[in-house]
Amino acid sequence: MHVNAPSEVVAAFSFVRGSDSREHELVRAFRAGSPDAFALVYARVRDVLLDRQDVLLLHPSVAVAVPGHRAGARNLACESLIERLSAEFRLLVPGPGLLVRVEDGPEAKGSPARDSHAEVRTLRWHEELVPAHVRSVLLVDDVIASGHTLTACFRVLPAERRSEAHALVVARALDGAPPDGSPSEPEPQ
Repeated sequence: MHVNAPSEVVAAFSFVRGSDSREHELVRAFRAGSPDAFALVYARVRDVLLDRQDVLLLHPSVAVAVPGHRAGARNLACESLIERLSAEFRLLVPGPGLLVRVEDGPEAKGSPARDSHAEVRTLRWHEELVPAHVRSVLLVDDVIASGHTLTACFRVLPAERRSEAHALVVARALDGAPPDGSPSEPEPQ
């Protein structure tokens, strides 16, 4: 079976792209390293993991932050989130060198990430850092918009890991109005 995307992509929040919603501001503050935003994001992500652990955490999982768009860039906010979550859940954290960007991605060069194939060429997965008993991978990112970067990270995984790969994102950026029931909707009056 040829798998092209993570089995499951779960978002803790969603917001309308270009909006100034509470969720969008929270994600910005989380990315900037705000301790208060980190605490709020951690609490929500923890709840999501508890709710979805039957899918996301079936086996011992290695958790890895999706790297930034520049060569060598790290996603420090997500690395900190993973570190904190690993203490409570069965997440192994082999370190920041597991999934790395070896050259600038399309977005760093000023063009949108429209092609996950172009993204794949800029990423490297270091399988030798994963313990042999670990079967699944949990990719963690701060925001998913088009999905091209996350898909590229997934495609870099060895074929035997793809069927056990899932993604957890802090927020999903939506075009237009948020879906019914999303956390971004205003409270009913």
